[in-house]
Amino acid sequence: MSTRRTSSASGFVFVRHRTTYSFALILACATIWTSLTAATAGPRIALTVRVYQIAGLPSALEKRALAEAKTVLRAGLVEVRWQECTGQNSSPPCDVPLGPSELLLVVREGGPCQDTPATLGKALVVRRAAGVLATVNVNCVARLATAARTDVAVLLGRVTAHELGHLVMRASRHARRGLMRPNWTLDEVRRNRAADWAFTPEDVAVMRQPGTEY
Repeated sequence: MSTRRTSSASGFVFVRHRTTYSFALILACATIWTSLTAATAGPRIALTVRVYQIAGLPSALEKRALAEAKTVLRAGLVEVRWQECTGQNSSPPCDVPLGPSELLLVVREGGPCQDTPATLGKALVVRRAAGVLATVNVNCVARLATAARTDVAVLLGRVTAHELGHLVMRASRHARRGLMRPNWTLDEVRRNRAADWAFTPEDVAVMRQPGTEY
């Protein structure tokens, strides 16, 4: 997942329209509401994620970032439990092989971020198989957050949820909208529109497809 480093206009055009109401519009809204309700119903996927935080983040910032990621994932019916595997709070289970409902998250500094699209994170997904490893590049996330004048912990949590989303979906493909879109622009981060930082009903449906063992 990457972000375009640009301050140019987002391309959205705002046009004033006279408000009209019709049965068709009401029916369309009802259909959308029904699809959202159906996609967010059902049992949750329970995961344990081993966190290897090697970027030297302050503990408070890391906790806020993971709390944001947990909130985003929970809205997509994914319940996550974090297991610290670095520092003084390292857990003994970190030394044993991964279980069937466990994933790995590496939070690292990452390489230098250029003005070209920068990689905020990466998920290692093997085609027609599973993936267990997600990586978040703190330097690039922090640079984007600073440019957008937004909370770095919140953005870090959203990137974490995006990459873990790839692992739960068992796919590296991206969506056209929502949290799983491939490029996050400066304008989108500044605007902070709720729909841009949530899983879509289609995303949730993919995560709940048969074959997802979590």
